[in-house]
Amino acid sequence: ELFDTVGGALGPLTLPVVHYDRCNSSWRGVEVIFRVDGDGHVFAGDVVSVNGTLSNNAPHSFSWDIPSLNVMADDGLYPDDTAGDGVYAVSVVFADSSLINTEYKYLVNDAYECSDLGNRTFSLDADNYDDAGNAQDLGVQDLHHCHDTAVDTPSNARFALEGNQPNPFNPLTEIRFTVNRAGRGSLRVFNVRGEQVRSLREGQFETGPYSVQWDGVADDGSRASTGVYFYRLELNGESSTRKMMLLK
Repeated sequence: ELFDTVGGALGPLTLPVVHYDRCNSSWRGVEVIFRVDGDGHVFAGDVVSVNGTLSNNAPHSFSWDIPSLNVMADDGLYPDDTAGDGVYAVSVVFADSSLINTEYKYLVNDAYECSDLGNRTFSLDADNYDDAGNAQDLGVQDLHHCHDTAVDTPSNARFALEGNQPNPFNPLTEIRFTVNRAGRGSLRVFNVRGEQVRSLREGQFETGPYSVQWDGVADDGSRASTGVYFYRLELNGESSTRKMMLLK
């Protein structure tokens, strides 16, 4: 019991009880690393970020609000592994009592990825990870793009872009595509920073199959270095992009 200054009893001491919902909420803070591969759909100047289920701290470290609280980077600084490889990363700390089952989606320029697919999910693992140097890494994921004309049916798509052969390649690769509706367009090669390396074809495209070769030479006549490149076919406002690897 507690007593007042003149010896009177105040009654038994009662302390507040903190309850953790261990089934649905984490019992300690967890650092989570998000990584996403732009896969040719992210170019120089684009802003990549990630949003999701509201975290349990104020100000919140994670939410569905736009602009996003978590802008990702491809600069080679923690938690990004390699600068300029097209993989963007960010570290987010979820405070204790954040929801274990968390939904999220990636954004490019404040626009959510493919609205035709449901939210991504992961389970916050406070039993094996924490916010003191032992982060939960979700691994590299591909950016969702539902309107890539390369996967449309031939009857509806203006064109169908195939994977280059061989891939990886040195020194020559062949890019094949089929045009179903004639129009003006271009076939160009970009590096992982979104910079144009080579214009392979521009102008009018008639219906029918096409085969274009790239010998690893850039527009300025120099030879491209070993690494990942993207070839992008655009036709009448539609586009499709695929990845290739140049080896030396």
